[in-house]
Amino acid sequence: MDVGVVGLGAIGRQVCRALDEGIPGLRLAGATARDRAKAERFLKDLRSPAPFLSLDALVEASNLVVEASTQKHLEEIAPTALKAGRDLVVLSCGGLLGRQDWVDVAAANHCRILVPSGAIAGLDGVKGARIGAITSVTMESRKPPRGLAGAPWIEQQMIDLDAITQETLIFEGPATEACRAFPANVNVVAALSLAGIGPEKTRIKIFASPERPLNRHRISVEGEFGRLTIEESRQLVDPQSNQPSTGHYAVVVSRNDVSLCAITVTAEPLSSSAVTASINGTFRGIINPLFPANTFIIVLSDEEGNRVSSRFNVMVTC
Repeated sequence: MDVGVVGLGAIGRQVCRALDEGIPGLRLAGATARDRAKAERFLKDLRSPAPFLSLDALVEASNLVVEASTQKHLEEIAPTALKAGRDLVVLSCGGLLGRQDWVDVAAANHCRILVPSGAIAGLDGVKGARIGAITSVTMESRKPPRGLAGAPWIEQQMIDLDAITQETLIFEGPATEACRAFPANVNVVAALSLAGIGPEKTRIKIFASPERPLNRHRISVEGEFGRLTIEESRQLVDPQSNQPSTGHYAVVVSRNDVSLCAITVTAEPLSSSAVTASINGTFRGIINPLFPANTFIIVLSDEEGNRVSSRFNVMVTC
């Protein structure tokens, strides 16, 4: 299967590296990004150099397209890929909210829109809870103030992030509004809303929290089944300075022969003084078309796509 990657930021570059290092049955067909010169340098340095292609050419060359760009770019990527009958993996899933037209295009062209769980675990539990009535889904997200810089809501409300010295509630509302207000920050609540009771009924509070350099999420789901709580915090380390750095991680697990796997990942930082990041949770094989059976990918990287850990201890049980 030929895979095309749109966007060569932290996650896009790691997906390219993983494909380049070898996943049975998959091949990196090419990639595209805003900065062509930078992208071409990266692609040329791969073990098996891949071409930089225009979006149209990339879709034509691929069986499956991975969007690792932005919500705004998704508005061009989605119709182009889906009209061509290509399966589409969407990382900027906040851009999917309200786009029934894309769902209809996918159905008409016999292809799929695939949404990975991204930066949160436990969405299989949320999906399972839908068997009965769910009365509420709420999320609290805490980020360092500068991690929210550039968001439309911050600029519209003229919030001085540098003046925040203690935890402060920045936004409260439904997922639909949050994804417009913070398009680069809360794709996780979009994934949560799609797994649960929908974007209008899923509520989120966003806090700027300068006390701890962590990205922290807390999800609460209540319904006939009882109550489900999911908590996660992460702190990544810059490989050059050994200082905490806002970054991205993605954990993708796929086992075609089972419906549920549990994965525990512990990453040992480059130095003993660095902070250990750990991810615990359960994941369904929701993007099986991208990765064949018995394979997994772990990505821990900084904003520039550099790996932040030198060794991984991985346990997968099914």
